[in-house]
Amino acid sequence: MSSRINPTQKFCTALVCSFILFQGCVAWPLLTGAVGLAAGKKGGGGLFFLPGGGTPTLSRVEISSPNSSFAKTTSMSLVATAAYSNGTHKDITADAVWSSSNSSIISMSAGGQATGTGVGTADISIAYENKTAQISLSVTSAPLSSISISCINQTDNLPKGITRQCTLTGNFADGSNQDLTNDPNATWSTGSSAIATIDSTGLVTAIDAGTTSIRASYNSFNATNLSLTVSSAALVSIAVTPTNKSLALGKNQQYTATGTYTDNSNQDITNSVTWNSSDTIVATISNTAGSRGFLSTEDMGTSTITATLNSISGNTDVTVTAAVLESISITPSSPSTPKGRTLNLVATGIFSDGHNENITDQVTWSSEDNSIVTVDNGSGFEGRASGINVGTIDVTAGIGGIEETVSFSVTAAVLESIQLTADDSSIAKGTSTTILATGVYSDGSSQNITGSVSWSSSLTSVIQLGTLTATPKKQVNSPNSGSLGTSTITATSGSISGTVDITVTAAKLVSIAVTPTNPSVAKGLTKDFTATGTYTDSSTQNLTASVTWASSDTSKATISNAAGTEGKATAAAIGTTNITATLGTITSPSTTLTVTAAVLQSITITPSNPSVAKGRSENLSATGTYSDNSTQDLTTSVTWSSSNNSTVGVSNVNGTKGKATGVSVGTATITATLGSVSNSITFTVTSAALDSIEVHITDSSIAKGTSTLAEATGTYSDGTTSDITDQVVWNSSQTSIIQLGVLTAAPKKTLTSPNNGSLGISNISATLGSISGNANLTVTAATLVSIQVDPTNPSVAKGLTQNFTATGTYTDASTQDLTTSVTWASSSTSKATISNAGGSNGLATTLATGTTNITATLGSVTSPASVLTVTAAALTSITIAPSPTLSIAKGRTQNFTATGHYTDSSTSDLTTQVTWSSFDQTKATVSNTSGTNGKLTALQEGSTQISASYNSVTSTDTAVTVTAAALDSISITPTNSSLAKGYTTPFTANGVYSDATTLDITAQVTWASSNTSSSTISNSSGNEGVATAVAVGTSTISATLGSVSSSTNFTVTAAVLVSISVSPTNSNVYTTQTKDFTATGTYSDSTTQNLTTSVTWASSDTGKATISNASGTEGKATGVAAGTITISATSGSVSGNTQLTVVFLDTTAPTVSNVVSLSPTTVRVTFSESVNSTQATTAANYKLALTSAVSGSCSDNSNFSSASNISVSSVSGSGAIYTLTLASSQNSGTNYTVIVNKSGIQDLSGSPNNLGCANYGDFVGQEQLKVSSASCASTSTVIINFSKPIKSGNNVGNSAECSSTAECANRYSFVGTTDLGTINSAKILDGVVCGGATADSAKVCVTHSLLQTGAQYTIIAANNVNGDGFDNTSWGSIRDSGDSENIQSSPRDRASFLGCGTSPVNFEDGPISIDPNGSTFGYLADFNSKIYTGPNNVGNGALRFAYDGSGPESVQFSFVKDTNGQNSDTSNVSSNSATTRENSIAVPPYVTLGHSGCTQNDATLANGCGPDNESGRGIFTTGSLVSNPYIFIAAARTVPSGSNYNFDYIYYSNDTSTNLNYKYIDMGSITGTVTAGTSSIAVLNDRVFPGFAKPSNDGTGTGGGLNAPDFGFITFNSSDSGSTGNCTAGSNCDAYDGTNGRRIRIDYMPFFGGPSAGGNGSINNSPNWGYYIGVDSSIVFKDRIYAANGGLHAVGHNGSIIRSNSSSPINACSSKNNCSDWTEVGPRTNQKWHNSTTNNWFSLELAKFYDLIPADRAFAQFAEYNDKLYVTRTICIQGTQASGIRTTAGTVTGCTDGTDTNRRAQLWKCDPTLTSTSTECDSGDWTVVGDDGNGITNFGDSTNKTITMVAKNGSYLYVGFDNPNGIRIYRTNTTNPGSASNVWTLVANGGLTDSTNVQQIFSSVSVNTGGVYYLYVSVGKNNTPVRVYRQQNL
Repeated sequence: MSSRINPTQKFCTALVCSFILFQGCVAWPLLTGAVGLAAGKKGGGGLFFLPGGGTPTLSRVEISSPNSSFAKTTSMSLVATAAYSNGTHKDITADAVWSSSNSSIISMSAGGQATGTGVGTADISIAYENKTAQISLSVTSAPLSSISISCINQTDNLPKGITRQCTLTGNFADGSNQDLTNDPNATWSTGSSAIATIDSTGLVTAIDAGTTSIRASYNSFNATNLSLTVSSAALVSIAVTPTNKSLALGKNQQYTATGTYTDNSNQDITNSVTWNSSDTIVATISNTAGSRGFLSTEDMGTSTITATLNSISGNTDVTVTAAVLESISITPSSPSTPKGRTLNLVATGIFSDGHNENITDQVTWSSEDNSIVTVDNGSGFEGRASGINVGTIDVTAGIGGIEETVSFSVTAAVLESIQLTADDSSIAKGTSTTILATGVYSDGSSQNITGSVSWSSSLTSVIQLGTLTATPKKQVNSPNSGSLGTSTITATSGSISGTVDITVTAAKLVSIAVTPTNPSVAKGLTKDFTATGTYTDSSTQNLTASVTWASSDTSKATISNAAGTEGKATAAAIGTTNITATLGTITSPSTTLTVTAAVLQSITITPSNPSVAKGRSENLSATGTYSDNSTQDLTTSVTWSSSNNSTVGVSNVNGTKGKATGVSVGTATITATLGSVSNSITFTVTSAALDSIEVHITDSSIAKGTSTLAEATGTYSDGTTSDITDQVVWNSSQTSIIQLGVLTAAPKKTLTSPNNGSLGISNISATLGSISGNANLTVTAATLVSIQVDPTNPSVAKGLTQNFTATGTYTDASTQDLTTSVTWASSSTSKATISNAGGSNGLATTLATGTTNITATLGSVTSPASVLTVTAAALTSITIAPSPTLSIAKGRTQNFTATGHYTDSSTSDLTTQVTWSSFDQTKATVSNTSGTNGKLTALQEGSTQISASYNSVTSTDTAVTVTAAALDSISITPTNSSLAKGYTTPFTANGVYSDATTLDITAQVTWASSNTSSSTISNSSGNEGVATAVAVGTSTISATLGSVSSSTNFTVTAAVLVSISVSPTNSNVYTTQTKDFTATGTYSDSTTQNLTTSVTWASSDTGKATISNASGTEGKATGVAAGTITISATSGSVSGNTQLTVVFLDTTAPTVSNVVSLSPTTVRVTFSESVNSTQATTAANYKLALTSAVSGSCSDNSNFSSASNISVSSVSGSGAIYTLTLASSQNSGTNYTVIVNKSGIQDLSGSPNNLGCANYGDFVGQEQLKVSSASCASTSTVIINFSKPIKSGNNVGNSAECSSTAECANRYSFVGTTDLGTINSAKILDGVVCGGATADSAKVCVTHSLLQTGAQYTIIAANNVNGDGFDNTSWGSIRDSGDSENIQSSPRDRASFLGCGTSPVNFEDGPISIDPNGSTFGYLADFNSKIYTGPNNVGNGALRFAYDGSGPESVQFSFVKDTNGQNSDTSNVSSNSATTRENSIAVPPYVTLGHSGCTQNDATLANGCGPDNESGRGIFTTGSLVSNPYIFIAAARTVPSGSNYNFDYIYYSNDTSTNLNYKYIDMGSITGTVTAGTSSIAVLNDRVFPGFAKPSNDGTGTGGGLNAPDFGFITFNSSDSGSTGNCTAGSNCDAYDGTNGRRIRIDYMPFFGGPSAGGNGSINNSPNWGYYIGVDSSIVFKDRIYAANGGLHAVGHNGSIIRSNSSSPINACSSKNNCSDWTEVGPRTNQKWHNSTTNNWFSLELAKFYDLIPADRAFAQFAEYNDKLYVTRTICIQGTQASGIRTTAGTVTGCTDGTDTNRRAQLWKCDPTLTSTSTECDSGDWTVVGDDGNGITNFGDSTNKTITMVAKNGSYLYVGFDNPNGIRIYRTNTTNPGSASNVWTLVANGGLTDSTNVQQIFSSVSVNTGGVYYLYVSVGKNNTPVRVYRQQNL
């Protein structure tokens, strides 16, 4: 849409302006400068007002007048307007109260009609809702002389359908005039209403062509008619369609011109207009007859197309976009390739402008039958067709509905290579081997072609060719007289050949001889043997240290294979055994070793260093050790002696032999002798020791609250005694009875009965060391101590009584009321007596004045005396009340009282006893009548005196004044009345007085309403008692005068409707649009109410606008056609109205017409019409999403909620075309969708239209230059494939080509399993290099100096970035052929490939992979038929490759964000607050799981932490859920939040793409707040059982934890739906304890779990004392879960092994030591577990909880092998045991400090059949495998100290050790390996092939591929890229 105003818009604008001007003259003052607003304010307001929010309040009222003066006898209409607080206005002309300051000059009538009644000036006022306004008007004297009509453009014809405004002017005698157009006395008409009509405002409407006249009259005056000619409808505007069309270059378009006429009719005027294109370079349009309006595109751009007829024109924009594809051509046109080979097809697009373009990478390729041919659509491989099977099918290339199909033929496979496999790659001199030649064909099939190829040997002096075997295989021989070395054997068929190297090594061993022959040796002694080998070349060699020695009967003798003692035989039992020596497959003839009886060697005395207290004895024992290591008790056989019998005596008497007795303090040597063998020990006698303690208590029984003393006497081993009271530890068995006090100086121990204690017996004990004594102490009831008498020293009048109480105080400080128990006594019974009688105990009676002592006695206790004084009593005065004055109204009464006062200060009421008198009984009387004594009656106004007398005592007078009668009550009228809300009514109050008179007191009372929110009542002068009804309800109206009040009920009923106002007033609406009107009712109480839904709405002309009365849309007006109508709202007899103007509107919504990728970082969006450029250049209104990820729909704009894939940085453009600049590059060939926010962009219509559908457009992405792939062309050449053609030129800056090693080193770098030497050259494929590879400007042939193996390599291209493994900023980047793009950053600057050499199949062949990104650790996982190794160092991906090492590729991670707060915890969501990552890419998804040292709340690839701010490595493994494989990953939270780590998430995925999209498992309260990281995962029965490491100490401080380790499950098992519920596999999972999973509380399991909540005082029976406690490893074995962990170096607190009791262990441990679903099965009682009785072997303790490697764990791995369960255990040798829980993290020297000097290895095996259940492991089922005789597993190599791997691989069991000299891996295929080490074979050498870099084992996985088992291991060392090796079982 053009920004210029077209004629149609001008016409409409003129209409609207005319309408506004006319309405302004009538309804709103335009000449406010002269007349002003009636409120006295300058300015005015617009015609249209918008309603505000909330309830508006009236701000002011205003008066407007069309003129400031008018003539006498004439009338003028004034307008009153109310202005409200929200900016709205209301016409109140009919509602306001009008008045004139001088009605003789101007008289006012209702409705604002002013009539001039006399010459002069008067002020006109209005009043409305307490607001007023005023205007001054003048009345002139000139009389009206004539009236005249004038109209706008009155001489011009009026086109049909158009209106014209006419004016009626009154002309006065003085030459003045006045506008009478709207005067009520003016009358308008036309000569013919069929031709034209005129309304009361003078507006003429042309109806039909013809001539008529305009007529007007005013009272008796008639105006001269004005002629009017109505012409045919005139052209108003031209619309050109289609509007804002976007056409591809080469396309044509027919345009149409439609004329719109004044009568709103339309007509096709395409052939009448003149067409024009503003830019004929872009488009031309025809004016030739027959093709008028036909547009032809010429070039890209925008042109304005205009259609013009006379002076009216219309236009639209046309945008010519790039030419569009019209057809496709495929070359070659008849493609053919052998089965198994590929052929690159090329798709050429023929475009609408006739040009051709290679669109191979843009089309979608498809095959009619993928079983014959597949066609690749992958990036960099588009159009690559692969022959699968012989046949012919159709191949199609298509894009955007355009397709082309060719017939593709696949011929038979052809030979591509020959692989030679030698039975032995190395043979001994003089031996032979055979070689198999396998032909590998283009379809991947292979065939034995040994017999059909030609054979040759490169060195016949080393290897000579032999005959074919029957297989057939080719025999090759090493001649006996030949040379050592390597010969290359070549097999050739045509131009194809293959080679294999055969190495001839030194002569091979033939036989072994063992010496001496048939020796003998005593049992227990040793014999050295020697082995001599004879070789194929007849040479001999001493092999004693090389062979494996064996004894046929190890029960008779064993023979050593340990280093340094090889061939040393040890005699074990009397008899014979055969000794043999074996090396490889050669075993010597046996020699017989005869074992004779053993002889005594030594005597051992136990205990070895005895010590006894003087007077005590110790039984010594003597044990003989014989030459066979057997032992025998010789205690009674030896002769015992003491070196000093005065110190120690030792017995040789039968029955007490060996009993040594301490005689005196000192030492002596004790000797045991048998024959010539003896041994001595030192015997120590210490001071006498305490034997017993006797406790003596001074009192055996004490009263409660008292104390006594105790002493302790010790009796010693030598019979002596001693007072040890101050040495012992005292204890009371019942502290509620007896509590321990201090020691006295004696010393004696104080024993106290507490005051609040109990009665009874407590045992008092005294303990010193292990000796104690005791005695009982009895506490009896407390005894009385004292008595207190109350009151103390009272005074009582004679004849009165006094109550006394007695309170007893007891020994325990308690008190008791003893009033009725004591004996009371008075010292002077003549003055007062005191009672001991029941019921009156303690009651003293006064008899005579004076004093007496009152005491109370109980037993021997008597109280102190209380002195009772008796006084006399007498009346002294009388007081009366009221006094001293009284004022009383006439007619009222008052009761008087008289009080007598006595000398003892007592008083008495004498009212009925005194005589009352009044001084003046005419004024008031006072009664002496019984019953009314003292009652005063007021008779007359005046005064009198009132007094009272008794005997001779008279009161003081009270002066009484009688006043006028007083008001007694009030009567209110009317009573219980009602009134409508808003009205008033008067109330009357009548007073009734004390003398029975009445009076109207309406004006004197105070009126009040109890509910002023319902009604108020006035106290204002003149309006007293007038009530106003405020709100519906009831209230109580009260009248009060003084203290007198009366009330009545008053009911307020609902207010009644007075008027209706309609808003907005005088508004407009566009055609087809709606406007909501509101009807507001004003009620009698001046309140308003929204009546919109209750009134009846009406339109004065439904042809122009309709208004709804339908429910839900009441008051909604819809514009139909241009014009002005009246909208009215009616309720009953009340109505209101306003005017509505309908204006024509463009209602066509803009849409997205086209989206095109201009470059990798720019996209052009074209709209269907011009849009608001401010909105359209706002980047936030656009999203660029993957087409496959778009969700929602355009209709509700929900598709704009789709996840953004690339952020939009900025937008430029104008009109209908805009260019988006992206924050990062597109991916080539990826389908993208640009989505535009419908609510954010509008067109340029008068009422802007929001963006409509479609709001999106698809396009295929371009991408910045990258390395797409690489492949070997030969063993010395590699083809690197770029995503687009690259810059050429030999040794030219930024080119991909080079010819010197220096130049090539700037451009490329190799990383791999072997060194590929220097890069010699790089050349873009030209059909010659790389063996004639097809010319391709996007591929480069790179030549290197050293040969490839068949392992993985990575080639990296320069991209002007440092720090990514190939620094090249000093040179720059290889660039595209247009020299405009650098290569993207890592990993898009590199590609991995498989070398063309022989692929490693055994460890000794070298690694199959070295991580190209430098990751230094990697778990292995077999997933998606590939090997995955990860996560990488920064946690954002992994590496994967095929089983043979081919297809290596990086895999990126993608994690969703958990926003679902669960378990009523809204904070339980992913905590990483980052919203973008590098290049402003939006997150989620997150792309990293974090790493140690990552930045919190950062989501970038390099520095970001995980979705929940994870920051350490955890687990990477696989498992099956609902029969589908998943790959799991979990991390650790190493940065605490406050004092907790709050680890909460593991993630899982079954995504097989290179972008692993992970779902989350939120574990909520299944993990504790201190849980820090995942240490193991096992999956059983669709339940995931993760184990977590966490700190475990005292529960305080940062990381202070309890309840370790955490262990639980999350269930995906539908059978759990009725209990915990279950998650759905493949979806995000929200779980917490009891919902979708459970926390098992394995901390309750003894040995395995640590302290529980409550610290050391709240623990299982034997808690794990480690600081970090985790689950080292876990496994599913025979449908049971097994888990193991280490702990602190203390027996019983060192961790263990546990097992589930079923396949569904879903019940949590219920309490400490109570885990019904789990059993502890560790072999802790096995002597070799802790090396008992020394007990210095302990399972390795975790030193950290994240970034763990197997060497950090005590139990690195479990494995199942032949129905047995194996587990590795690394122990730490520690000389002392810990005494309690470790409270801070720490390391152990030689174990966890980075050294291994104190480590040792064990391999434990469980055979479930040994005890109890044959399918479950129990503690007695475990034995050590490969036992060196001491319980250690090292297979004869003492440097094997850390065991980190055990794995089953087919029929073999593999075991691995970390070793600083290079790892060691052993294997055996023995079905049930036991303690023997000779069944284990070292695979390859130490460190495999690289002892420097391969010192640690990280992970292993077994894979069966093609019937062959391979074991893959990931290995390395710190800061070295991880390597993967594999070993086959052949």
